[in-house]
Amino acid sequence: MVLKSLNDLKGIVVGEPRKKMVVAVAQDQHSLGAVIKSWRENIVDPILVGDKEKIQNICAEHN
Repeated sequence: MVLKSLNDLKGIVVGEPRKKMVVAVAQDQHSLGAVIKSWRENIVDPILVGDKEKIQNICAEHN
């Protein structure tokens, strides 16, 4: 099964407990944006690996 969007993933995990998700190079703005959205929708509990200062700055932009 190929997942092409967050909506594809949401269809599979609805009603399931959150899963841990490790994100390497989490300072990538697009990746981190998707992780934040997934976290807000109670899909994942992210574990972020990367440049702490850059990650914090991007998170601040996303509130």
